[in-house]
Amino acid sequence: MNGIDHPTRSWLFTPGTRADRFAKAEEIGADVLIIDVEDAVAPGDKATARTTALDWLADEPARSGKTARALRINGLDTAFGLADLLLHTHDIHNVTPIKKLSLLAICL
Repeated sequence: MNGIDHPTRSWLFTPGTRADRFAKAEEIGADVLIIDVEDAVAPGDKATARTTALDWLADEPARSGKTARALRINGLDTAFGLADLLLHTHDIHNVTPIKKLSLLAICL
């Protein structure tokens, strides 16, 4: 995963609807911060969560080189997943989108 040069011990998931938790998650020293716009978000809130997460990832520099960032997206067999992928056009560096089932990274 981008940004990690040591074994990972802690992966911290935070819902994409809770922007107030994004920076805090990095501050506590998790090896990987995963902003979840999949299971943690109700269908009616997915578009807002996606935009909130992508905007924060594009605007907020990583506070330390020790915390990798990932965006957990919806399955690509769903309209939500396709929208997640299509809107991942923000200027985001060192963020890996991951989908639910395989956790295989689509590295950008």
